[in-house]
Amino acid sequence: NKFFENENQTSTNKVKIFSNNKISLSLIGAGNYAKGKLLPILKSDPNVEFNGIVTNNGSNSLFIKETYNFLFNTSNIDELLDDKTNAIMITTLHNTHSDYVVKSLNANKHVYVEKPLALNVEELKKVNQAYLANNSSLLVGFNRNFSSLTKKVLDLFKDIDKKTISIRVNAGKIDKDHWTQNPKVGGGRLIGEGCHFVSLASYLASSKISKVYSNSINFKNSEIICNDNFNISVKFENGSIANIVYTSAGSAALEKEYIEVFGGGCSAKIIDFQKLELYQDNKNIF
Repeated sequence: NKFFENENQTSTNKVKIFSNNKISLSLIGAGNYAKGKLLPILKSDPNVEFNGIVTNNGSNSLFIKETYNFLFNTSNIDELLDDKTNAIMITTLHNTHSDYVVKSLNANKHVYVEKPLALNVEELKKVNQAYLANNSSLLVGFNRNFSSLTKKVLDLFKDIDKKTISIRVNAGKIDKDHWTQNPKVGGGRLIGEGCHFVSLASYLASSKISKVYSNSINFKNSEIICNDNFNISVKFENGSIANIVYTSAGSAALEKEYIEVFGGGCSAKIIDFQKLELYQDNKNIF
């Protein structure tokens, strides 16, 4: 995939062929999502073998090493960037993502990083430079794009350019002192989690973004500036439009994620990525 472009350089699909026939993966960080979701899936994949691991907690590092049969654990990230590793997975705090991505790309490693890729434009520029300068692939963990339900929606709209997309996220509350709410560490929920749905909207539109407009609710008693309630209106180069509503003020009894797509006599509805409804002309086709 083409991740970045500027007027002087254009990145292209870049795949490096390694001498071994497996992905030798090293891990930076091992929080609940990595332990509960990513590592169990990767462990069952015969094409993946685990090399080294670094975490900020020695006992956690040792636990992950023994549970998933990593070759070694260390406190020195440079040891992960050896010849035995050809891919790095980064699942650390948000404010460390861009630095680790740059370091890994510059070591000519393929990189998977959890969202967000960066917290600000300056960090993003550094990632861009490292990506363009090295023959490595970069993938951000926007997992909703890879859902089988998303694929079915795209199949329905494959011949339709202009789409109207609505995404509503009933996110629920998070304590103000949670690390994701700290603008300097987690970026707040707009950057730290809202990016999922901007990416999804662009993926469903099958187009790059041309215009963005955003508003948010700021509560007077907030101790930290954290926009938990916002909307984003997006216009795409192919003429599609999207509206994203993200709120922490709703009822937990309502589904969390509700996506609708309209265009060319077709409609689609995804509910919590567990239920899909497809309509074409006057028929419910799925």
